Amino acid sequence: MKKMVLFTVLILFSGVMFCQAFSVSGDSVTMCIAKTREGTQLRGKLAYENTEQIIIIDVVLGEVTLQKKNVDYFEKMEPNSIYEIEYGNNNRVTGKIVSIDKNRWRVNSKSLGIVEIKSTEVKDFFQVKGESKVKDNLGSATEGEEESGELTNIDPGRYFLGTAPFALKKNKCIFQNTEILGNGLSYGLFKNFTISAGGFYFWVPYLNLKYATEVMNNVHFSLGLAGYGWPIFSTNNSSPVSGGPYAQIALGNAESNFSVGAYYPYYGKTSFFVEGNGFADEFGFSAAGIKRIDKRISLMAEDFFMPYPQQTRVYGYYPYTVTYSYYYINMGAAGVKILLSGGLFGSSNSVLNIGMFWIVNSNFSRNNNWLAFPIISYAANFR
Repeated sequence: MKKMVLFTVLILFSGVMFCQAFSVSGDSVTMCIAKTREGTQLRGKLAYENTEQIIIIDVVLGEVTLQKKNVDYFEKMEPNSIYEIEYGNNNRVTGKIVSIDKNRWRVNSKSLGIVEIKSTEVKDFFQVKGESKVKDNLGSATEGEEESGELTNIDPGRYFLGTAPFALKKNKCIFQNTEILGNGLSYGLFKNFTISAGGFYFWVPYLNLKYATEVMNNVHFSLGLAGYGWPIFSTNNSSPVSGGPYAQIALGNAESNFSVGAYYPYYGKTSFFVEGNGFADEFGFSAAGIKRIDKRISLMAEDFFMPYPQQTRVYGYYPYTVTYSYYYINMGAAGVKILLSGGLFGSSNSVLNIGMFWIVNSNFSRNNNWLAFPIISYAANFR
């Protein structure tokens, strides 16, 4: 009970500190259009306004101060509007304009997160009316196209193997495959609640219950309970289930994010791979992330530091007694996520993850200290 209380306090404290340190303001700036009596047109950020004057940071001219008596036309655009910004060499990005100064524009894109653009590269901007299906320059669907899943990460709830602090939409179902023999489904049962179930290589079933929500703009938090078992290898005196509660927090969105997590592992008494004796004496930790670098390609990595049980037989009592100690192993994967057009079950698009998986044993008294092999996983819309 004390460990569970400590686990909860640790996660809540870490979440608050993480949000305070890395949160991104959801407020957007007010954009405007003005025309002077001499015919000069200005388009940009409304930096200041009173009864006598207006200060505008114009796309071309920079900061300009106008006396209202010399302004023939002035219009403020709706706050929190979505804009398409044209910049550089025919590049475009769509999202809310977070801030503008003399050096840069910061745009909060639905698919790319915060995009920073040099002020000198901005050519023009346009307000997007309604649920427009405008794509940014990387091809990522935004706003109206989010529902179709085209060119977006349709499997935001996991990285290569580990869970991510994002929930599926209600009634959305994703088929997931890992190394051909590992298959499962993730289903948005309720708003913010996802259930995942399946099996590794036919004989190892798993279940993951996860609640995930966006606690503030671009900051996501999840709590969950995961478990897996070895029913074929269990005996009358064994408990084939392992798993435990976990929590994660992420900065970013489904396309580009960085997350950290902690979990309190339970190891059942099994005769295959793990020989545990209940909850571990230590917490496990994870770090993971994904970064969109192209309209179809993202870099992705995850890393786990797991307390692992080790049995020690103490002789002298008939026949012997068993004590448990824990040492950490490092397990992770890194590679690329590729967005595909089309997929199984008539899916409009799917994702293919290709990378390298590794395990490093910190208990150097054992012979096999590390292991690495390629990992391939796949996901498609099931319904």
